[in-house]
Amino acid sequence: MKKISKKQRRIRKESKYKKELKRFDLILKEIFSRAIGKIISIATGEKIEEKLEDITQEVKLLKSLRPDMLFKAGEKIFHIEIQAQQDKTLPKRMLLYSVGIEEKFGKEPVQIVLFVGKGNPPLLCLGQNLNSLNSKLLIGRK
Repeated sequence: MKKISKKQRRIRKESKYKKELKRFDLILKEIFSRAIGKIISIATGEKIEEKLEDITQEVKLLKSLRPDMLFKAGEKIFHIEIQAQQDKTLPKRMLLYSVGIEEKFGKEPVQIVLFVGKGNPPLLCLGQNLNSLNSKLLIGRK
């Protein structure tokens, strides 16, 4: 029987973890989409009068990006990202999403990050708009 190196074990473990995160991501999107109006109201302070229309789709910029959730209510577009772990690239990613969404739909989105991971969200996100445009961060601590 061939022995597996520590590196191979680590790679397999990381691959399995990424698959689990992808599955978890789908479950979270389904759960959050059922209460999206309430989430948007809590995050922005806005009461949504219009029916929310799910417009989630790929957004192309220099590379394709797919937001976790994208909804339209009247003339407003709401972009929701679910963050399950700390990610230093989040502010840059949110900026790219904002630019791509505005390019595709002609409107700057209201952006909401739902942090559902353990611990604190990335420090770059605290106390400031994620992209200095129109973002909110909701923190869910375990």
